[in-house]
Amino acid sequence: MELIEKYRKIFHRLDLPFDSGVFEKLDAYTKLLNKWNAHINLTASSDWSMIEPLMAEGIWASKIYPEEARNHLDIGSGAGFPAIPLRIMVSRMKLDMVDSRLKRVTFLETVIRDLHLSESYAFHGRIAQRLEGIDKKWDCISWKGLKIKTQDLFEIKKHAHAKTQIWVFHGRQPAAEEPEMLEKHFRLLRRETFLYKSDWNLSVYLPE
Repeated sequence: MELIEKYRKIFHRLDLPFDSGVFEKLDAYTKLLNKWNAHINLTASSDWSMIEPLMAEGIWASKIYPEEARNHLDIGSGAGFPAIPLRIMVSRMKLDMVDSRLKRVTFLETVIRDLHLSESYAFHGRIAQRLEGIDKKWDCISWKGLKIKTQDLFEIKKHAHAKTQIWVFHGRQPAAEEPEMLEKHFRLLRRETFLYKSDWNLSVYLPE
């Protein structure tokens, strides 16, 4: 099956209209991922069975992206899942990605350049370094699977305004070093279960 048909299948399953312009960017991203995977192991495998749910996650999440959100901070971006597919789907997004591994950041910078993702950036370092000495506030802040340190949670809260949505992609338990601190300082707005994995969730919080 050609890649375009594989993406059509994803969009159909998620009840989203298929857009050829969006597909072109997803196609380019998929090809870059496969090329780089041969050298730096961005994902465990380049097989479509592994890549499909990773791509679908960001596409799925775009369905509930807040209409008023523009500035987005993604922590521990890795190979760009779900941030890059989400950015492709939400073209108005201004995306800041943070990752501690230089090779991954170099890959993300290549994706940004080759896909012409305007106002998108990749920062090499840890989240504490990215937030140090700045007063910027984001409209949406996300992370996937990371056990965010409690100290970093406090810093993240400083960079959120009253309507900032905190997006946490996680398994059975919200991804934080101390989940109870996440629940204490942020109010759960909604929790969605990923169609492709019954044990995978997106929890959306607001600052308490």
